[in-house]
Amino acid sequence: MRARVVAALERLFGDRGVDIGALKDDDDLSEHLEWDSMDIVDLGMEFERRLDAKLPEEVDAINTISRLVGFLS
Repeated sequence: MRARVVAALERLFGDRGVDIGALKDDDDLSEHLEWDSMDIVDLGMEFERRLDAKLPEEVDAINTISRLVGFLS
């Protein structure tokens, strides 16, 4: 599942100059990717479309790869 999460993050944020695959599971994604509220909406749509999963309304708490993987597992 981690690989699928990283792939989704790379599709959405790969143009930000961050090696997403090299991030540690507990790195703060909002800090590294500098995402805003529209980016969060895009992330939710990506997970719905590709992983058939819907992020919760309190998505701010899911700001690390490990939390995303845990939520989606």
